[in-house]
Amino acid sequence: MSGVSSLARRVYRPVPRRRPRWLRLLLGLIALLLVVSGTGTTAGYLYLRRGLPVTRGELVVPGLREPVTVIRDRWGVPHIFARNRHDLYFAQGYVTAQDRLFQMDVSRRAAAGRLAEVFGEALVETDKFLRTFGLWRAAEAMEAALSPEAREVAEAYAAGVNAYIEEAIRSGNLPPEFRLAGYTPEPWRPVDTASIAKLMAYDLSDNWSAEVWYLQMAQKVGLEKVAELMPAYPETGPVVMRYSAGLPLGELLAAARPVAEWTGSNNWVLSGRRTASGKPLLANDPHLGMGVPAIWYQTHLVVPGEVNVIGVTFPGVPGIVLGHNEHIAWGVTNLGPDTQDLYLEVPNPANPREFLYDGQWEPARVIVEEIRVKGRAEPVRHEVLITRHGPIITPVAGSQQNRPTAALALRWTAHDPSSELDAFLKINAARNWQEFREALRHFTTPTQNFVFAATDGTIAYRGNGRIPIRAKGNGLFPAPGWTSEYEWQGFIPWEELPEVVNPPEGFIATANAKVVDDRYPYFLTAAWAPPYRHARIEEVLRQAENWTVKEMQALQNDVANLQARTLWPVLERLLIQGLERAPAPEPDGDGRAAETAAALEAAALAALRQWDQQDTPESVGATIWHTWYRHMMEATFLDEMGEDLYRRMPHGVLTFDRLILAAGEGKESGWFDDINTPEAEDAAAIAARSFRSAVAELAQTLGPKVEKWQWGRLHRLPFEHRLGAVPLLRPIFNVAGAPVGGSGVTVNANAYGRTGPGFTVTLGPVWRQVVDLGDIAGNSWDVVAPGQSGHPLSPHYDDQFELWRQGKYHPQLFSEAVLSGGRRLVLQPAK
Repeated sequence: MSGVSSLARRVYRPVPRRRPRWLRLLLGLIALLLVVSGTGTTAGYLYLRRGLPVTRGELVVPGLREPVTVIRDRWGVPHIFARNRHDLYFAQGYVTAQDRLFQMDVSRRAAAGRLAEVFGEALVETDKFLRTFGLWRAAEAMEAALSPEAREVAEAYAAGVNAYIEEAIRSGNLPPEFRLAGYTPEPWRPVDTASIAKLMAYDLSDNWSAEVWYLQMAQKVGLEKVAELMPAYPETGPVVMRYSAGLPLGELLAAARPVAEWTGSNNWVLSGRRTASGKPLLANDPHLGMGVPAIWYQTHLVVPGEVNVIGVTFPGVPGIVLGHNEHIAWGVTNLGPDTQDLYLEVPNPANPREFLYDGQWEPARVIVEEIRVKGRAEPVRHEVLITRHGPIITPVAGSQQNRPTAALALRWTAHDPSSELDAFLKINAARNWQEFREALRHFTTPTQNFVFAATDGTIAYRGNGRIPIRAKGNGLFPAPGWTSEYEWQGFIPWEELPEVVNPPEGFIATANAKVVDDRYPYFLTAAWAPPYRHARIEEVLRQAENWTVKEMQALQNDVANLQARTLWPVLERLLIQGLERAPAPEPDGDGRAAETAAALEAAALAALRQWDQQDTPESVGATIWHTWYRHMMEATFLDEMGEDLYRRMPHGVLTFDRLILAAGEGKESGWFDDINTPEAEDAAAIAARSFRSAVAELAQTLGPKVEKWQWGRLHRLPFEHRLGAVPLLRPIFNVAGAPVGGSGVTVNANAYGRTGPGFTVTLGPVWRQVVDLGDIAGNSWDVVAPGQSGHPLSPHYDDQFELWRQGKYHPQLFSEAVLSGGRRLVLQPAK
């Protein structure tokens, strides 16, 4: 036991704070007093403390059958020990609500299109969109199809959430967000859990928006020019099921169809022949929106002899979505198949609620949604028409200034009943690959890349979900809805979905790249991610020998920029050509301004040439590269697309990179010619003009010394709360930003927006996990940013951020013995 005691002492030593919080809270409390009727900072502090969870002692909780022990570790992770499954999921609902009730409530309101009800007029259009899209209708279908086991779990979880809500209302201790927003949460229901699942399916499925965008661009510039933005994936590109060593990235980019920049994750497994322990290692880091509280919630669930599983879930969803148990570990990335199709519908001129199909007029289903709005006496009425293909989304799709003129109906796999909760409950208890694989029969949407490792040495991959088979077309543009010729002909048979077990390479990696070669008989998608992350992971894993957790963690935090490695030889040549053809303007007056600009440009060019192509926070080359790249892309596309279409352009990075590489081979695109300038422009001219404007911007923003242009000064990660948009509440709920490395094209994928402002990180690896199957109970690690709690006064609101930012982790404590120093709460059933 001495080893256990040593670990316990190390785990429970005092937690160093990332930065003093007293000033932020003091300012926030003063602001809070202007919102509530407090009489001093003490009253404001006491008000803000409402909703902090009870984490020690005993609580009587009606609805439990037997006592449940909840031990919160140093990082606020609840370890729930129950004697039966009902109490386990009841307690999970109760504990999750203690930490994340407001987040849970806002998520279900988003899925239901009920945000304006509590946040006001500004969200009416958002509610119209969400109700038209039909997430809540899909959630109702999912809830109706729950198996008896899953229904029992969902109902137990809901009962636990409601036990906390009732207690918090009775004691006046609801989280402060509810009083600030002016409402009380409703009881939780199993359909609310289903709605969280459908909301995540929506977040990970964006084919429809690309179809809308391409349709709008075709209307604006014509099909021929839009076709340049829609390449196909090359036959020799890297795929999960067929690795091709030594393939130049330029070949991949020359033909690859892009995917939206914000989607993406990494996962990989190493077989025992590449590790020090002789057993597999698994890593996973899903890339999602960065905010506070985090989208993930860390939890450990135990019923002795039945389930012992740890990892993360979405607040509002019982069980564990990603993690490990005593026998297996698993992780996911988004496969990204085309599971959404738009259909052009023909309305009846005599009755706009009827649509043509195979020569007959068919009535649409009509739903009149009543959207309640805070501050309004009467609800807003919104009509939704649903054809045989799905809801007509035209009234809410795309830009309000450039709506598609046709009636577009959405067909989406997530609208169908599904059983993901069954899948995860079975995964949580799986002991080997066969049981894990069978559990995936219940997982249909969103389609994911699952990687797997087991203590018996097995590693495996499976692309799993429901993917349509089309009679005609491939989903890149809206299909004719008036004929049966373009209907879905079922789905890819489950037994024929992509799968690999124990490959000879000794590793499996996915990073949203192509998963099968062109011999695969079914169409998955034309939209694969840029190859940079996947190629870097594969490049490193091919050299893996005697790896431990340490090397896996280092790769998750890798910031090598393979985009720059690929494009710089081409862009350097184009830049020099452009600068020589268009020298700097002649100096006027004393000439000092022009001389300064020329000196800065020379220094910036020298910095790029010396750059090691690592996006570290200290890097100057990374700052110049990313700023120049943004200016180049704007100079290429903004003039013809306009600001709104440019901002929403799907798959922009890979599209633009392909055009650059083609220009390097002398294949100029018409997109490089700026329609607002009288002189014809090419890629070299764009490279030179945008380089000069980027240098000028950096000089204005960061000062005249190029050596001071560190990437971390621009590339920062703040965590924003939903209520942080209110200036008075910002000091309380938001977590101040800090410099971080990486970018959207590195393995450590801290991505920023295309149009700014600045390079603030908006999406990234919120949660990282590494599992050693050689010591699954004692050598598994994770970290979630910024922390576990949703309460701003909790010590766990942001206490993992510094660990995360520095590429560090904490152990996933997996036995009650090492939790002796934790805060112990016993939930007792009512007598």
